[in-house]
Amino acid sequence: MITVIVPAYNIAPYIGDCLDSILAQTLTDWVALVVNDGSTDHTPEVVQSYVDRDSRIRMVTQPNAGLSAARNTGLSLVSSEYVYMLDGDDMMHPQALQLLLGGIEAYNADIAVAEFKAGPSPHFKYIENCAFAEYTPIQAVEQTLYQSLFTPSAWGRLYRTALWKGLRYTEGILYEDLDIFYRLCLSSKRIVHTPAPLYFYRMRPGSIINSWNARRTDVLAVTENIERYMAEHCPQLLPAARSRRLSANFDMYLQCSRHGHAAAAQCWQVICRYRREAILNRRVRLKNKLGALLSYLGQKAVRTAGIFYKK
Repeated sequence: MITVIVPAYNIAPYIGDCLDSILAQTLTDWVALVVNDGSTDHTPEVVQSYVDRDSRIRMVTQPNAGLSAARNTGLSLVSSEYVYMLDGDDMMHPQALQLLLGGIEAYNADIAVAEFKAGPSPHFKYIENCAFAEYTPIQAVEQTLYQSLFTPSAWGRLYRTALWKGLRYTEGILYEDLDIFYRLCLSSKRIVHTPAPLYFYRMRPGSIINSWNARRTDVLAVTENIERYMAEHCPQLLPAARSRRLSANFDMYLQCSRHGHAAAAQCWQVICRYRREAILNRRVRLKNKLGALLSYLGQKAVRTAGIFYKK
């Protein structure tokens, strides 16, 4: 059986679509656990109407504590062999659970990852053949840190529940998925990936990740912690960790400079420290290499290029 954890906070216009996508699953052996994170709109009433309709949908309510805390609450209640994360304003392909479970069973994997679509509304097509490629934990983490294939998102993937023993999201920060993905991967024996878009990510105006908020600088500490972890536990991944940290510092440098945040100076120091290594590392993506080269012309050149890049 699979437990689908659905954190929900003030998403009354969207949570019905999310739960409908679960009800539409071709695999029927699931439980949907909606964690109502102290919503003040009609989210609980909408969810309750689904609870009344189907006994597989359950709801727990807690005081508002944030996305990570809601997911942690869900994880503490899971008793199934597998767990899937679905944000309450998103949707899943009708075949998502069936295909991801098939990938895990075919390769004796611990995590199955699918691609996603993003936009205002979904359009799912029936998938007749769903191919998977297998990766070792090192390969999966490396691909993610180099930003070449995997994303570190919590949602859109199926996990063996046993991986979460002793692991929980860090509460009160952004980029909580980036903060934990590598520990989950390195605890697994095998990860499989399919290019099939089995998840729909709803683009909503005003979301934190798509707008400026000083909390976005959390990514600086998260990527520094990844580098520290790799240096201690997995040194072969240290170049990849530094590449990801450089990427985060480039992004935050531009954001902080634009909004007058003091962290810009810290970001520039990291850029100067790692730019040469990035240029020489063939695995670093082209965007970061170009930024590293441009940084030798000075901060003004980077800021100017950043303005045109955003446009």
